Amino acid sequence: MKRFLMLLLACAMFLVCLAGCGGGKKDPVVDSTDTTAVQNNDEDNPGYDANGYLLDDLPDDLDFSLYNDGKITILYWNNGELGSGEFDPEEDAGSSIEKAVYARNKKTEDRLRVELVWQGIPGKWEDKETFLSKVTTASMGGDAARYDLIGGYSQNMATLASRGFTLDLITASKYLNLQKPWWPDSLVNDMTISDKLYFASGDISISFLGTMLSVFVNKQAYPNQNLYDLVYDGDWTLETMFEMIKDKREDNGEPAKKDLEDKFGLIVAWNGYFDGFFYGSDLITAEHDSVDGSLRVGEGYVGEKADTLCEQLKTLFKSDDAWLPLESDSVRVGAVNLFAHGNAAMMLGTGTTILVYPEMIQTDVNYAILPMPKYNEEQETYKSVNLNIYTLWSIFSNSTSEQAERAGAVMECLASEGFRKVTPVLFDTCLKSRYAKDGDTGKMYDIIRAGIVFDPGRVFSTGALGGIPQDAWQQSVIYNRSWGAQTAQVDSKLQDKLDELCEKFKSNEN
Repeated sequence: MKRFLMLLLACAMFLVCLAGCGGGKKDPVVDSTDTTAVQNNDEDNPGYDANGYLLDDLPDDLDFSLYNDGKITILYWNNGELGSGEFDPEEDAGSSIEKAVYARNKKTEDRLRVELVWQGIPGKWEDKETFLSKVTTASMGGDAARYDLIGGYSQNMATLASRGFTLDLITASKYLNLQKPWWPDSLVNDMTISDKLYFASGDISISFLGTMLSVFVNKQAYPNQNLYDLVYDGDWTLETMFEMIKDKREDNGEPAKKDLEDKFGLIVAWNGYFDGFFYGSDLITAEHDSVDGSLRVGEGYVGEKADTLCEQLKTLFKSDDAWLPLESDSVRVGAVNLFAHGNAAMMLGTGTTILVYPEMIQTDVNYAILPMPKYNEEQETYKSVNLNIYTLWSIFSNSTSEQAERAGAVMECLASEGFRKVTPVLFDTCLKSRYAKDGDTGKMYDIIRAGIVFDPGRVFSTGALGGIPQDAWQQSVIYNRSWGAQTAQVDSKLQDKLDELCEKFKSNEN
């Protein structure tokens, strides 16, 4: 029951945005037990189901039962935030979310006449070598050892792509339609390199939908402030945030030491959240050249703007107004609990923050969810980014053309059925949640989702790009280094690696 409640409330944080994934006409009550093979076209609204959700273009007569006894093997990471529940929940799963994922899987099996064979192994950041080694070994083991699809931690999947272990989704299967709303346009466009795309995500992955960075704001700390109007009016900027958290510190322990006994204006419980400030300021580490589409170092990344932001944040976290605990995991958990207990005015977090930290489930704090603040008022739109702990999906490179075609059909069906079966259940959960009474929350998530940035430098950082985009700027803030003094060297080294990546993809036959 506790796991069920955690899933419900975690999903409630980010679910409103799912209605904006495209194509939905209304908010249905979905029968997640329906596993019939047909898509149930609405005769009065062809191309949409009876609930008003867009259908895919997969032929009704697909039958893959003769291939390998109908088995489609999927390797996935089983120790993400939702564990195996994101991929292969049990039939008697306790939560409505897992029931919907199970129904998605069954529908896919029935429509394509396949059996999904799920193989889960650890694949988090600390398990990357194990995960990568598993795929490498499979590539040398012949047909009996191969996988059809792989779903893994985002940066692991980018590393597999850079090593040639995944196929180009644009050409691998005629059944994949990357123009459909279950594949986000921004991800498809920004991650296509040298006219090739080696992974995708979206409605196929509930972890993808729950890792958008945002700002939690304790409404009780600002009783006379309409927080949402700040966003609507374009006034929610870094300057505004810094002013609002000023002088909120209350020291209840050692005066010279920030600790769990104190109160703060802003809590940033994990250094990975710093990326929210960077991307929220409309910065990017690698971008596509407008002429030839190649990758080049983001102009702002090695320019004055990133340097200024670095100095601003270093000043902020030296002050009493904000705290970034760099100690043990228990201290970081305690920092989140400060917000849950009403001892912080603001906190950076994601939808899965609620899932990971149980005290956020039980909190009595009445809080708002806002996008990351803009760099200044001249910035036109709010920007944000996903944490890296979401799933990207790929077709295994050790596949014949026929095998790739079938794998693409399965991948398309899982995403499409997820769009209609999992997403509506999540949205329905949201409507029944504590946030239903706050109509602005949905609008905030629409704004956050619309501004999500997909940075090739970020996702390829730990593999092909030597960790530069992941670490360099962020560590300058955390460890009080001068960013401006490093930019020339970073520019040169990163550009060389981006050139190598583009050349590798150009010459890749996959």
